[in-house]
Amino acid sequence: MDRLAATKIGDADDPEATVVDPVLDASVKDALEALPPRFQIPIELVDLAGLSYREAADQLGVPVGTIMSRLHRARRRMRTQLEAIGFRELELD
Repeated sequence: MDRLAATKIGDADDPEATVVDPVLDASVKDALEALPPRFQIPIELVDLAGLSYREAADQLGVPVGTIMSRLHRARRRMRTQLEAIGFRELELD
């Protein structure tokens, strides 16, 4: 706690990076791993590996619309799971 009190926002070791980020990372990983493979794989290809929708569709042998639909449904499931454990969407001005 002393280390947290001594850090400032924006420091490399700021409190958020020290406490919140690992909890969020683990929660997001758990939410991703809870998805069925048909939803998990498009998230991994597009959101994590940086493939375009077309590249992911080609790799999986499905239409682009299928990738878009699966991504939407996967993200919604993950958001619901994260909200259920206390995370909420940020409200930006």
